[in-house]
Amino acid sequence: GDLQAQGLNGTLNPSQCVASQVAAAVSCSCAPEGYTCSICGEGRVSLSPEKNISVSGVESVNCGVLEMSGLDGRLTPADCAVVQPIANVACDCAPEGFTCSICGDGYIATSRNETFLPGEPLTCGEADDDGKAGRLTPSVCSSYTPLALISCGCELDTDSPPPATAAPSTTDTTETTPPADTNMTGGPNEATDSPGDFTPAPSSSIEYSGGEQPDAAAAAADFRLTLWRVLTVNVASVVIVMGWAAQ
Repeated sequence: GDLQAQGLNGTLNPSQCVASQVAAAVSCSCAPEGYTCSICGEGRVSLSPEKNISVSGVESVNCGVLEMSGLDGRLTPADCAVVQPIANVACDCAPEGFTCSICGDGYIATSRNETFLPGEPLTCGEADDDGKAGRLTPSVCSSYTPLALISCGCELDTDSPPPATAAPSTTDTTETTPPADTNMTGGPNEATDSPGDFTPAPSSSIEYSGGEQPDAAAAAADFRLTLWRVLTVNVASVVIVMGWAAQ
């Protein structure tokens, strides 16, 4: 608080301000104004907000409470960067609106009362309902699929709408034959021209606005000279700024 006030009042010189900013970024929980974050990442949500996780030596932090802290702006970018990799696994994060079928897209489990996980009472029907209700993460759903294909009687879902297909093209592709008397060769037309009347068409050419074709070598040399001037100015600017900060 004191350093912030001194900086805003102009009582810190540039080198002191730079040193204070480096220290404050860690110790003062600095963050961009209005900054918020999701512990699962943008566009993702926690499917298990009731779970507790351990973060940075803190034994037990609730996923839901941690998510609200990020959305309310009480987590810094550094906090979020530490929390997100842990929360994505421990808090069962998934893309917002994600649903799945344990049998795979377009398939349903017909043996709903069968259990399919070794040593688990979860039935095929219960797991499939969880997937379609958005209660399974992509990783959990994909891990269920190989076992479901063996035990859950997976069959093609005939009630699901067929995939959309592109409309047939209405473009007329019928080839047209040119009239017999059309001159297609560029030579004289026997029906209307005499042999002496044929004049070949002039060859096409590209005109440049400058009147002459540009010299590629000269253009490359101009570019290198311009780049050298920009780099020289930037280096001089850095030297000036470093000298000013050291005062």
